[in-house]
Amino acid sequence: MILREIASWRYSICAVRDDICEFKAWQVIRKRKRTMRMGLRILFFEDRRTMVCTTGFLKPSVTPEAELDEAVRLRDVYFDHKRAGSLHLLTGWGV
Repeated sequence: MILREIASWRYSICAVRDDICEFKAWQVIRKRKRTMRMGLRILFFEDRRTMVCTTGFLKPSVTPEAELDEAVRLRDVYFDHKRAGSLHLLTGWGV
């Protein structure tokens, strides 16, 4: 994908449920007289000044409930480990 293609994507951020937010990015693609909408979604939650991403996926039209359920579960696990003092944060690419 070239930079010009990435720049043509549209995006928005909205709250979904249970303090889970969704980053939406999409692009309308026209090929051979057909119009398709390609979408990328990243679910995340906030911990003070930190955004914690739970899942990312390509999506057809509606965010699957299973993805939202998994994001809520991961948020609960994150805060359980944080309260217990057993949370280890790794940063950087390829961790």
